[in-house]
Amino acid sequence: PGVHPRAVFAFPATATVGGRMRSGPQPLAAETAGDGCRIALGTVDGALPVLLTGGCAPLLALDLPASAAAGAAVELAATCHNPGPAALTATLALLATGHNAEVAVTVPPWSATSVRLPLTAPAAGRLAVGAELRIAGGAAVRAIPVDLTVP
Repeated sequence: PGVHPRAVFAFPATATVGGRMRSGPQPLAAETAGDGCRIALGTVDGALPVLLTGGCAPLLALDLPASAAAGAAVELAATCHNPGPAALTATLALLATGHNAEVAVTVPPWSATSVRLPLTAPAAGRLAVGAELRIAGGAAVRAIPVDLTVP
């Protein structure tokens, strides 16, 4: 039997891309070919973990401006991936000192939903920003945090 995943994700290192901090999984297009699977990775710097799945727990990716002026209003973009056969109903919570924001999310099977959570840049220094997907029944999935810096 060959490898025929329903979803494929790359896990690049957390990095600043175009002035934005990004962390977490990125979906990849996969093509089933005979007894295998083809994945176009593009340019890869070093090692790149890849997940081929026929169904797994939810995954979270974060995107945030890398820097902002002191006290500026910014938004954390969180993408909830549901690489599974059942709809996902959960609460997405912002994890950042001094901030409370939650939003209900419903993600259909084999798809993703992006949401935005508001926060305020600190007066100086940096703020570690994360998110947690709280799934009905008590399970939770945390994202790899990103930093917001005030120059």
